[in-house]
Amino acid sequence: MLKKSLTVVLSSIALMLGASASAQTTLSEFTDIVVSNAFEVTLVKGAYGINLTVDSNIEPYVQAYVKGQTLEISLDEKAIPKEVKKLYKGKNAPQMVLRAVVYVPEVIRSITLSDEATLMGTDEFSTDGFVLSLDGKAQVKSLNIFASSAAIDLKKNANAIMVIKASGDIAAQVADNAVLQLTSECKNMKITGNGSAQVTSNGGCSNFTAIGDGKSSIMANTNTEVVYLDMTGNSKISLTGSANSMSLKGAKSSTIEAVNMVVATVDAVINSATATVTATEKIGVDLVGGATLYFSGTPQFAINGKISKSTLAPVGSK
Repeated sequence: MLKKSLTVVLSSIALMLGASASAQTTLSEFTDIVVSNAFEVTLVKGAYGINLTVDSNIEPYVQAYVKGQTLEISLDEKAIPKEVKKLYKGKNAPQMVLRAVVYVPEVIRSITLSDEATLMGTDEFSTDGFVLSLDGKAQVKSLNIFASSAAIDLKKNANAIMVIKASGDIAAQVADNAVLQLTSECKNMKITGNGSAQVTSNGGCSNFTAIGDGKSSIMANTNTEVVYLDMTGNSKISLTGSANSMSLKGAKSSTIEAVNMVVATVDAVINSATATVTATEKIGVDLVGGATLYFSGTPQFAINGKISKSTLAPVGSK
């Protein structure tokens, strides 16, 4: 019923506006948002509703409805006639207009974007547990979330810029060529980068974990108690801030740059990788396979495993 009534309203307005149609519709309650195709979505606090602005040519093929607790927004591309599709092809063809302003009073439990969908919002939304999933060239241009916990999953060429304040844990999984820029507050932060993923993280937490593989790159600025790093492949991590202790594993050709993070104690297990750290009290080492560990500060040393065909030296000797 919602889709049918929305179509009627949009069609009527399209006759007056010509190129595009716009209409606002009240929706039933929803906590989850799923968007596909090249929709540009703006989140705004307000009573449940949606304002769609679309080209009149493709208006009959726009789908926007609430099913269960999920608002779904998409374009039925298979149903669009060939003659209509041709209007948007070619060097000087116009861009298809697909815009939606989504109104939510407070709670957003999850957001899923795919294809070239984009989303932005400056208001703060809240939930117990928040989940963000992006695939393809989907983008979050801005998003502000307060939650008990949060999970972020970015794949392929997805891109997200967001702020999350969590009373519990935040876990971010970033893969392929995806890019994440995250400002956060939480208890435990875990970042996993794979492929050529790029992650920038700023904020405080009690425990910080970073796992990198492939050609992933992680940059983090945090003041925390415990840092755990596990880097392999050609991955790289750069850390600034402070911590009480750091446990790091480096393998293959990975690089750990943590000289600008002041840490009391470091435990380093490195095989064929390179790490640079600053420790004020103690460094425990296990270096093999041509590993390199540069250190700053005047710590005591403990050999937890062995040092074999590897380098342990002050930063100035680089």
